[in-house]
Amino acid sequence: MSFVDVDRPYSIPMSYLLYRDNLCFILSREGRKTRCLERSRNVCYVVVSKDYSIVIEGSLEKVTNKEEIREVNLRFVES
Repeated sequence: MSFVDVDRPYSIPMSYLLYRDNLCFILSREGRKTRCLERSRNVCYVVVSKDYSIVIEGSLEKVTNKEEIREVNLRFVES
């Protein structure tokens, strides 16, 4: 995933989970990516397989529904 970091991009590998037609990511509450998201929610994510690649541009939204958070966390653990 690529973040906007003031005057340059910041990219890191991140796992995702498809949940209710949304890509979900687990982010820590601290660190460079958190500081980037405080400035801009705009991100770019690339999904690659042996047959294709997809570039997704958009903005991240924080999930606040505790039931959804629990369900996504469980699915991440199971995968």
